[in-house]
Amino acid sequence: MINRNFYSREKTDDNKVNYQMKLLEYKSVIQHDLNKCTGCGICVIVCPKEAIERTETDEYVDIPDIEACSFCGICDYMCPFGAWTLLIDDEHIIQLKETPGNLPDLLGKELTCPRTNQPAKKYLEGYIKIYPKNCPEGCKKCVDACMMDVIEFTSLDDKREVKLNEERCIYCTACTFVCPEPSALEVARTAIKFDLSQIKSSSVFNEIIRKLISQEALAKIIKEKSQEIARETGFKLFSLKV
Repeated sequence: MINRNFYSREKTDDNKVNYQMKLLEYKSVIQHDLNKCTGCGICVIVCPKEAIERTETDEYVDIPDIEACSFCGICDYMCPFGAWTLLIDDEHIIQLKETPGNLPDLLGKELTCPRTNQPAKKYLEGYIKIYPKNCPEGCKKCVDACMMDVIEFTSLDDKREVKLNEERCIYCTACTFVCPEPSALEVARTAIKFDLSQIKSSSVFNEIIRKLISQEALAKIIKEKSQEIARETGFKLFSLKV
């Protein structure tokens, strides 16, 4: 049976929430900075324990059951806005990242979130499409939800036109969470940028790719890595036609 006294949650005066697991040997803290969190939902998707949930207002995310959290730090590793920090005995360490071959460096552009003026990582590739004719009249929930100010409408009536600044889109899909009409908005992630040379056979990172992109994308990356290993060792791979 889990001793609930090992777990605690505390909100600080500087608008941070500390989720703590204190054991005899060490103390683990997942710190959630609400000043940086945009509610984008990337952490909700990649959390291996499904411990993170969106709040009712979709403004932030939360860990409603601390005991469900494994304190692995994947939320820290993946958050585009740096809103999560894993502390082990007050030191910022992601143990999965420290183990070679587990979690590679994420590559891409570093942008600035126009609403928080905080850094934002763009390591995902994809596309966003909006179909204004399908938008409910008067609705601009996607505009309000997008902290990167990617979406702009000329009006909110049935004659509205859309302007997209896709260079700023990090493909977090926060807009799709709030859109009341599924046929009005489409966002897809097609690739994730990372240092292929740093990855080995990591089931942890493989699962992240599968959740964020697709099983097909995972298969492609595994194939590319296999070919790289073959080139390094001097062997040739022969592809079989299915």
